[in-house]
Amino acid sequence: MTFFYDYFPPAYKAGGPIQSLWNLSHFLKDAVPIKVVTTATDHDGSSLQVPTNDWTSVLSNVSVFYAAGLNLLRWVQFLRRLKSGCLYINGMYSFRYNLLPLVFCKANRIVIAPRGMLDKGSLSTKSFKKKLYLHTLRFLGVYRGCIFHASSEAEVEGIRSFLGSKHAVKVVSNVPKILSFRTMPTKSECLNLVTVALISPMKNHALVLEALCSVNYPIKYHIYGPIKDRDYWNACKAIVKRLPQHIKVEYHGDIQPELVADVISQCHVYIQPSQSENFGHSLFEALSLGRPVITSHNTPWNNLLTNKSGINVTNHDTSDLIKAICHFAIVSQRELADWGKAARTYAEAQIDLKNLKEQYLDLFGVPCV
Repeated sequence: MTFFYDYFPPAYKAGGPIQSLWNLSHFLKDAVPIKVVTTATDHDGSSLQVPTNDWTSVLSNVSVFYAAGLNLLRWVQFLRRLKSGCLYINGMYSFRYNLLPLVFCKANRIVIAPRGMLDKGSLSTKSFKKKLYLHTLRFLGVYRGCIFHASSEAEVEGIRSFLGSKHAVKVVSNVPKILSFRTMPTKSECLNLVTVALISPMKNHALVLEALCSVNYPIKYHIYGPIKDRDYWNACKAIVKRLPQHIKVEYHGDIQPELVADVISQCHVYIQPSQSENFGHSLFEALSLGRPVITSHNTPWNNLLTNKSGINVTNHDTSDLIKAICHFAIVSQRELADWGKAARTYAEAQIDLKNLKEQYLDLFGVPCV
């Protein structure tokens, strides 16, 4: 089978979809040969140090074609030569890695993973252009016969609102990266919050900063991730200037994926009240590390308070967020450690790897062995 997406490791700056595909490649490599077709650049346009325009083995049974410098004619010729039992198209808007493979590749089955791009929150950004493009392709019948992959029941709603009820939609959760539990650090002078995510309105950093303006306890907020929206980040920095002296914010820039566990585990609470999340890899990784999470209701990770593993908040005003931050600011070290252990238990309860593998093989039309 063949995966298509604009970015693949060692790229990392496009966020969750890269992690999703890398985890899935690891997960299925012993069950089916996998080819990945991608670019030789990262999300910011920087070149990757990889062989280009040839198949490169990156894992047992996983080969990657990092494309570079191919004009449109050569690209179409490459796609026509590519034979695959199943195409797995990731995303919705890429001309070369979504539309052209749908038109020119030959496959017995085509599966499209929107990766949250049909969710209401995602479509609200550059709404007119996105909807015009998508409705044009639907009108032309480009998606006819394709199976759509949703990673949650919530994502099904977005897909159905776009496609209607005629297309097949299958729900299979993303493959998580389960990290080793780490002991909660001591909360001495202040509560340490952390976010590891693309800096964009979707992740709602500004709402966290606005909430911190009204928190009366000492907090240190660590922000990691590439800046996707420069205007939004400038707005965030303007809020930082209004923060009281007992609130400190540090922006650490990009972070390599292998360092994420370390930076999250050095903090007490992971915070990210996203507008929406298709999966939220950093959210799950924080839970698996044993860190309670403050996030919105628009992610797969709900009922957090019931399970004492975090708090779900509204993602459009600061009232819930202020209360959640203050709650963790005043709890004792012992209570905070208990929340961390419960977060780990919650994460483990969400995953059934054997059943998940069977679901993916069924999605891709691969017989289970």
